Amino acid sequence: MSKHKHRRQRKKTKKAQKIHAKSTALVQTIENDIQAQVGKADKQEHKERPKMGVASKVWKWVIESANGVIAIFTIIIAGIAILQSFIYSAQLSGAKIGQRAYGYAKTANIIAGQPSQPLPQGAQRQVEVTFGNSGQTWARNVSTSVNFHLSSQGIPQDFAYPMEDHSPPVLLPPQGETELLKALSEDQFSDVTHGKLMLFVYGEITYQDVFGDHHRTEYMFQLGGMVKDSNTGQIKTYMFWQGPTHNCADDDCPPQKAN
Repeated sequence: MSKHKHRRQRKKTKKAQKIHAKSTALVQTIENDIQAQVGKADKQEHKERPKMGVASKVWKWVIESANGVIAIFTIIIAGIAILQSFIYSAQLSGAKIGQRAYGYAKTANIIAGQPSQPLPQGAQRQVEVTFGNSGQTWARNVSTSVNFHLSSQGIPQDFAYPMEDHSPPVLLPPQGETELLKALSEDQFSDVTHGKLMLFVYGEITYQDVFGDHHRTEYMFQLGGMVKDSNTGQIKTYMFWQGPTHNCADDDCPPQKAN
């Protein structure tokens, strides 16, 4: 190759190198400008991010946690309501126990005619049971019954305690009393007073207290003896005591058997 050609080739190579250098420098400059702009944008975004981020996080927490918070408050309120209900029920139960009526059978006696009157000539003898209310409030719809069982062997284990018709309902005041009579024939009276038969008087008192609750008290008296006048030999007093069974109240009583 001639010298002239070598020179031209060298010139072209140098020129190409200059062009490449200028191009590389231009590309680098452009890249630097782009990186600089990106850096400015990142810095600007970084400056604004805390303000936007805190508000966004708070709002997001509110949205995501609102249902949970409401649920927790609902559970707390429901728990308080249930607790108040239990407290109220306990208070009401205590008030009922202290203030309700308590019906019971007080005594039994054998009389004739009306209560507390002496036996007239030829009058029919009757068994009188006195019922009372030992509670602090009125007993409503008080209904009572008096029944007999005469036996030389006592009360059978399978005795069904048949009940005759109850008395019409009445009101019974606190510490008040009421009576119910049942006729006793002369034959029955003779067998009892001569020791041939034992007399069991049983029945129940049903009533409603001022709180609207219904109650039932079962009772039994047994004639245990008699006190006679030392001069005339006439019976002065009949002694009744509590019978061996059928003495209970409300849930303590067994289910009633069919008559």
